[in-house]
Amino acid sequence: MQAKARCMPMAKVRRSVFWVSMPMALAMTRLLTVARTIKSLRLLCSASSTPAGLSYNTVTGNWQLDMSGATPLSSGVHEVAVSSTAGGVTHNDISARELTINTNAVTVSIGAIAVDDVWPAGTMPQWVGALPPNVQNAPMLVEEIRDQVADWQPGKLPHVVNLTLLPVTPEDIGFLDHHLGTGRVLMLSRGYGNCRISNTRMPNCWRVVYYNSMDKVILNTVEVVDMPEVAMAAPEDLRDSHDRLLDLVTYLEQA
Repeated sequence: MQAKARCMPMAKVRRSVFWVSMPMALAMTRLLTVARTIKSLRLLCSASSTPAGLSYNTVTGNWQLDMSGATPLSSGVHEVAVSSTAGGVTHNDISARELTINTNAVTVSIGAIAVDDVWPAGTMPQWVGALPPNVQNAPMLVEEIRDQVADWQPGKLPHVVNLTLLPVTPEDIGFLDHHLGTGRVLMLSRGYGNCRISNTRMPNCWRVVYYNSMDKVILNTVEVVDMPEVAMAAPEDLRDSHDRLLDLVTYLEQA
């Protein structure tokens, strides 16, 4: 190790396991000290093996230190100090307060993701030339949906295109989906059958497909609305979910 060698820990919490990335090799008789907030571990490497709980990943270059027996840290910013001692010389890491723990629940806005998925201006697919084989009614449906999307306003009733009742071919469906685009939102509503709700890459435009218990499509629709009604839980469902979650939290607290 050169005189300017440094330990640079990049610690992440993974079930009480610390990953420490260091540009050094732990040689025999080298003493590694890892201090996490108020708890410190001193590990002496021997000629036969590394200390229990310490392993090295030759691919990533990270040392993994299992601290599963330590007290879990609270939410906030914590210090993880790493030092290596060999031959009476100690090298310390140069970072500080590098471990952040956030125990708050993650909030995901489906509407925000759907808005972010919308085609950028001028990038919406436009078909030019002869239509693909067996594509018959899809171009008219694409224009109808685009008109409805352009005219949509908050509070307006949903415009539903029921593809199941229309004379469309599988090639029509593929042509339609290509021009509507597929976003990142996918919601599944399960009951006697399944309902799959996904956003398109047009604003306020959704694909809603119903399946029976045999996973066969029984209703295939395109809905122009801010959020399909089937994706929104009824008040009684929300109350029931609240009660079930409260029971679960009570059980975990008493365990």
